[in-house]
Amino acid sequence: MAFTPDQSARTKEALAQWFVWHRATQLNDYAGWLARTRGESGSAVTPQQVCRWTDELRRRLDPLVERLLPTAAEVVITLTPEQLARLERRLEEDDAKRRKDFLQPQQEQRWEASTERTIDRFESFYGTLEPAQRTLVAASVRASPFDPARWWDGRQASQAEMIATLRKLSGDRRPREQVVADLRQTVQRRWQAAPPDNSGYRERLALHQCELAAALHNAATPAQRRHLAEKLQGWEGDVRALAARGPTQVASRP
Repeated sequence: MAFTPDQSARTKEALAQWFVWHRATQLNDYAGWLARTRGESGSAVTPQQVCRWTDELRRRLDPLVERLLPTAAEVVITLTPEQLARLERRLEEDDAKRRKDFLQPQQEQRWEASTERTIDRFESFYGTLEPAQRTLVAASVRASPFDPARWWDGRQASQAEMIATLRKLSGDRRPREQVVADLRQTVQRRWQAAPPDNSGYRERLALHQCELAAALHNAATPAQRRHLAEKLQGWEGDVRALAARGPTQVASRP
């Protein structure tokens, strides 16, 4: 979705201010979280610990989005029907790729694709997994409550709601706070990527993923543990260095 020159200038200015704020107020917190996680991951962990790390990381995204919402509202109300149509086409193109990745015709193909994705994700932290660890992943994928069709339906509903909200807000003349509130609700529901229900599906899926992560960590070799520690320490060092170079004053919003 190409921006107009005015939209582009407004967005660039807001992002520049966001990065100043982010560097001054958030990076040291990230470094502390990485250091604590690295310390805890030096020994065996429980699924509850893994879930807590995930929740802590997810909560750190909330203020980042919240800081951007006012500017996003300013831009959204200026979007044209042509821009929204281009955005919808981009989403459709991405959907075509996602469908191939997640909705293969046969269940066995879905399990195989999910196993490879999961192995790739863990190897980015631990290095190459051993055959027994890959078997553990494969068994966990087959036992997982993850339902690709359910995920797909939630994704489609979320995207349809997002487009509908953007169309509704385009040209909106209400106070900016009301536009921001509508955007906030849409963003929150899009992150969920699944319709709300009372079945406990999300909780079961999250716990299953944490159980696999804990099992793999506890089965990791000393070399794999070192790989993880070095990865986390490297990120921590990068974040601390970036924070040290940043300005001490946060740019104020206009």
